[in-house]
Amino acid sequence: MKKQPSISIITPVNNRSKTWEMCEKFCGRAIGNYSGEVQWIVSDGGTDRAKCTLGQTHLLNEPLQCPNPTADFIRNMTEALKVAKHDIIFFYEDDDWHSSDYFTKTVALFKDGIDIVGEGCARYYYIPTAKYHEHANMEHVSLCQTALRGRMRDYLATALDYCDTPFIDLELWKHGIQKEIGYIAPISLNCVGLKGLTPGNFIGNGHREHGWYLNDSDHRILNQWCGEDAEWILTNFTEQS
Repeated sequence: MKKQPSISIITPVNNRSKTWEMCEKFCGRAIGNYSGEVQWIVSDGGTDRAKCTLGQTHLLNEPLQCPNPTADFIRNMTEALKVAKHDIIFFYEDDDWHSSDYFTKTVALFKDGIDIVGEGCARYYYIPTAKYHEHANMEHVSLCQTALRGRMRDYLATALDYCDTPFIDLELWKHGIQKEIGYIAPISLNCVGLKGLTPGNFIGNGHREHGWYLNDSDHRILNQWCGEDAEWILTNFTEQS
């Protein structure tokens, strides 16, 4: 079997110890199923540091004097990119579910001339109320489902310098599509954004439950999306646990 290309994974974190076990569980599993070299960078701007147990490169960034989720996110991303040693960059957030072969399937989306890839039609699941939404968007990809390389890796560094919004995914995909170097897979199969896992004011529209979210009181959809991992998620992140 041909060895897969080397990748660097960036996980920006800030005082989210409750979700860290899940992050290591699912990301570690996907790394274990990937045949190429992997560098996992945890860029940590919190006072409650992530407890890294899988040999990650753990950057202990100085906590900001005036906490600001957007500024902290951009700083953590910038510091991580400085030490990323591989051309292909993944973004792995600490509150998402990814399939066991996520890295393998995403790397396979890269073709000649394509420098940013990901799955469209993002799926969000709001755990506290068991509600979900499957987007129809095919204009950009959520950061947690995006991988990039080459020209887009260079553009990421530029965008982080001037961007004052947490929606860096919008900026990346706008550029990638305009330059015709992006590819969006038409269906989301390997990631679910799990929302409401911890209290707090987090960046990103998906962290807020909206009126159009649909009910999933029997957790049928969560089980359909996450398979056997759904039981673990519910056990660890619902009031019954």
